[in-house]
Amino acid sequence: MTFVVRPAGSRFPEPGLSLSSLDAMHTMTSRNYWIGVVSRSHVQIGVKGGFIQLNHGKKAPVQRLRAGDGLAMYSPRTEYPDGEPLQSLLPSA
Repeated sequence: MTFVVRPAGSRFPEPGLSLSSLDAMHTMTSRNYWIGVVSRSHVQIGVKGGFIQLNHGKKAPVQRLRAGDGLAMYSPRTEYPDGEPLQSLLPSA
């Protein structure tokens, strides 16, 4: 799962905005910030191999990432799907 994090200094979206409106706001910014939700073991594999893995093979959301975007990795568990609870942000580089 990937989430758009609003850039610093931007106005918080008003209640009732549609997803397409939020998507339009996302594409207007020069740099976007993302949170990838991935188990710690998958983050470690990606760091070791020099890549990031998320979205269980779904391309469309990942294709929205652009060079220069910020990315943080959040790990709810140590292993997918049944690892110990972790609930931590991890370095992705």
